[in-house]
Amino acid sequence: MYALPSLFLSISLIACVAFAQDPSWPTILLFTHTAGYRHEAIPTAISTITSLGNGSLVLSDDNVDSTIKSGRWNTNNSEDATLFNDVASLKQYDAIVFAFTTDVDPPGVGSLLNDDQTANLLEYIEQGGSFAGIHSATNCLYSYPAYGRLVGAFFTYHAQSQRVTLKPTTRDHPSTSKLPDTLTISEEMYHLRTDPRKLPSPATALLTNASAYPDPGGQRGEGNPQPLAWYRSGSLLTSGASALGGDLDGQTQCTGGGGKTFVTTLGHEIATWNNAAFQGHIQGGIGWLLSVSANDGTAVSTNGGSSSSSSSSPSQSSTSSDETRSSPSSASHLGASVAVLTAALGALFACTLAL
Repeated sequence: MYALPSLFLSISLIACVAFAQDPSWPTILLFTHTAGYRHEAIPTAISTITSLGNGSLVLSDDNVDSTIKSGRWNTNNSEDATLFNDVASLKQYDAIVFAFTTDVDPPGVGSLLNDDQTANLLEYIEQGGSFAGIHSATNCLYSYPAYGRLVGAFFTYHAQSQRVTLKPTTRDHPSTSKLPDTLTISEEMYHLRTDPRKLPSPATALLTNASAYPDPGGQRGEGNPQPLAWYRSGSLLTSGASALGGDLDGQTQCTGGGGKTFVTTLGHEIATWNNAAFQGHIQGGIGWLLSVSANDGTAVSTNGGSSSSSSSSPSQSSTSSDETRSSPSSASHLGASVAVLTAALGALFACTLAL
């Protein structure tokens, strides 16, 4: 009889896994490999992104854009660089997310990806793949200018983590439409070597700093207002040396890329990931990247993954009955989960009788 609690736990976990994965949802590769500094917030970030994707973390209407609130995705988290050994394996993903990836600068010791693996990532982008970068995604692969163009800019330095106030620079995007007018949190303020708004495919800034804080100063090339998060659509790898500067020049054979990027430099602190406003920022960014909508958990895919006809453009948050109505996919997922749980309870009852 003492085996029953562990048996029930195992069955419950099976039921939870069945609910958390659905082949009709888009799938992201959440890559958290580090060759340099390793952030303490990585496990919390993985849990948050996974939970937002599978619906086990549900935000209130005050924190998440209605257009992506019910959108779902599968998360495959890995630190295995061999996943980048060929483009075919990358094309199973609807988007690639670099979170807390770090390198050394220059990357003479412990590069995040080797030359061939980086080339495959860039080919994935050229073929229409989309990309998200979270926190130190700008702090890696310095020897590859095309990656710098993809992520938007390379990191240069940050002030110490401290209490700062942020404000959205636009609300015409799901990642910022529900943010408060000012958001005060403890975070690192990233400075960049170049301005992502000067790319041939110019970035649109989403967040900026709205407070004074101690800053030691250093190389800054990000322009004003200071971009702390941004998004881009199309021509993700196209070069334009006159506007980019030395960090992003070169590798001109890498060009085009019809997908989308969402980048936020926030997320250093574990407390940030537990902040509902920031969680909405992340869900809005990844949801927009995948084109998931409140009415359909699937996404427009350019890489052989899931597909639907949902819109891919940024949209202003609007209130509709969809906010309070379960999506068709959510209903089917719930039904499947109930069926699995019922079967699990039946098995548990049978085991109980046997004992």
